[in-house]
Amino acid sequence: MSLRSIICVVAAALSLCVAVAAKPVPATLREACTLMLRHNATLRIAEGEVAMAHSDKALLSAAWYPTVSVEGGGVWMSNPVEYRASLRTVTDPLVQRVGEVLPNDVIIRPLLNRLGAHSLAFPLVPQGVASIDASVVWPVFTGGRRIFAGRLGGELQRAAESTRDAAKAELQLRLVESYYAVVLAEGLCDVRRRGVEALERHLWSVSRMLEQGLVNVTERLVVEVALEDARASLLAAEGRVVAAQSALNEIVGVDSATIRPTTPMFVADSLPSARFFRLRAESNPVVQTLGHGIEASALRLRMSRSGYAPTVVLWGRQNLYSYGLDSHLLPRSMVGVGVSWTLFDGLAREHTIRRSRLALTNARLAHSQAIVHTCSAIDRLLADLAAAAARVRSSRRALGLSQRVLDNRRREWAEGVASVDEVVDAEVAVSAAREGLLTALYAYDVALAGLLSLCGVAEMFYDLAAQATDTSKNL
Repeated sequence: MSLRSIICVVAAALSLCVAVAAKPVPATLREACTLMLRHNATLRIAEGEVAMAHSDKALLSAAWYPTVSVEGGGVWMSNPVEYRASLRTVTDPLVQRVGEVLPNDVIIRPLLNRLGAHSLAFPLVPQGVASIDASVVWPVFTGGRRIFAGRLGGELQRAAESTRDAAKAELQLRLVESYYAVVLAEGLCDVRRRGVEALERHLWSVSRMLEQGLVNVTERLVVEVALEDARASLLAAEGRVVAAQSALNEIVGVDSATIRPTTPMFVADSLPSARFFRLRAESNPVVQTLGHGIEASALRLRMSRSGYAPTVVLWGRQNLYSYGLDSHLLPRSMVGVGVSWTLFDGLAREHTIRRSRLALTNARLAHSQAIVHTCSAIDRLLADLAAAAARVRSSRRALGLSQRVLDNRRREWAEGVASVDEVVDAEVAVSAAREGLLTALYAYDVALAGLLSLCGVAEMFYDLAAQATDTSKNL
């Protein structure tokens, strides 16, 4: 095989691999959400934050258990440790007694005086000593700090889970926007392609009539101008499809394939009442996170107040190995109770309590403000949803009317009654009505997804999409 043939085979194989990698993958909205939750980096970061909060909770709970440690060391001293006692404490009473008994003694008392000038040394510790000990410290009373710390760890973990839920809801909203942006862009492409095809057929009809002398050149130019405008609009729509598809792949986190949406845009058959959505303002993940922040701030305040209480610990020590230290000097086992009570620390506790109170006040204000903002956002999205639903209904009526007008114009054109301008205007009106309907459906679905995400029930959107009967497929 020649080098040129090998190069051709390799190029064909690479082309095949690229074609397979870029093959579209049909996916419903729920399937796309499953892929996003599996591959999206933002959600993985949020999951990592939850895992770290769980570890922090376990770390705070470690204060309930004793601390066991092993310590050892060796020392070489310049001289051994000895106990020295002077013999004079013994000889002086004897000298006095001998003087009383034998006043004229010249032998015993001098000997005792000379002996008393010396001292007796008892070795206690040699120059080199070593010891290895195991110690246990177990706090039995901390003023409630351990209890509050354990509760604080639980609140922080729940706050991290609420933050993850908020990130998940935000990603699901972005997924709906990106997913239906592709559906909208493809729908606009289809509408404009049909418009181009209709104008091409009309141009062919006008050209035939021009050859027969039934119309003039100006009327043909009018159709050509409209056709060129429709082709330019089609190219712009095709470019928007590529951009929307790229955004969808980015949010899903899939680079090796192209997600092809199969769930059409829709109008929900039935929705809960507005009161249902307003009552779920506190179910918003951000509001729940701030609620956990209030509980965490309250627990920090109680932990600060527990600093006034003493700390009581049980401790014990067991010698494992010793060299040069006798047990009568250093006991091999010891147990005891320790108490630590800070009476004054420069008002540090008072400042900590004041700061904790301010943090609790700020947390409560932020929580109440978030509820107000959420209620306002719910009312705004309800208004947007109602407006989008009204636009969908009016766009459907406009499409039906414009289609009837187009049918009449085509029939009149075939009968020689309608002008070229009237047929072109009718074709453009039908395309505009279809585009308006697609845009209204997109606005409705985005508003609905935003409303459900804001209320903490983003999963409901997939059920509504699966149960809907009024979809963009009806176009």
